[in-house]
Amino acid sequence: MSDRIYANELQLQQRWSSWTPGYRQVPGASRGVRGVTMDDLSLAELESRCQQRGLRSSANLRDILEALIAGPDHPDAETLHQWLRSRGRRVSLTTVYRKLSHLVAAGVVSAHHFGSAKARYEITAAHDHLIDISTGRIIEFSEPRLNALEEKIAAQMGYRIVRKRVALYAVPIE
Repeated sequence: MSDRIYANELQLQQRWSSWTPGYRQVPGASRGVRGVTMDDLSLAELESRCQQRGLRSSANLRDILEALIAGPDHPDAETLHQWLRSRGRRVSLTTVYRKLSHLVAAGVVSAHHFGSAKARYEITAAHDHLIDISTGRIIEFSEPRLNALEEKIAAQMGYRIVRKRVALYAVPIE
């Protein structure tokens, strides 16, 4: 990935599209419309969640949370850094990595490895992923019947699910 800083949002969005085609598809939302998955958490709610989990509020933390809400979908740390810089935020890549690791440890942000070495980040929310392996597009979904089946299977085996991660790797049906 280039170290180039993009001058405006359009350049960054065009570059982001070449890195990861497609944006999140949430039921009821059009392509490219952002929000925080199923919960629609606000920046204030996320800051409150951070404080409850012992993270100190700072301008950099707020900027990173804002980028995760309004910026590119499932970005890696470098993409987040470039997005922040394109908006005039003065934050180092090291700070982005450090803040992301704190947010992941606190459970506010989730890190995913969708078949690549780079972690991809998002606000922690209850949903699953379908990855189109032909394009790299990541589609979020929530299916109550799948969740109920997982709970039922765990209970039959004498367990209670405390954390889960579902990623379906697929190709379009022709």
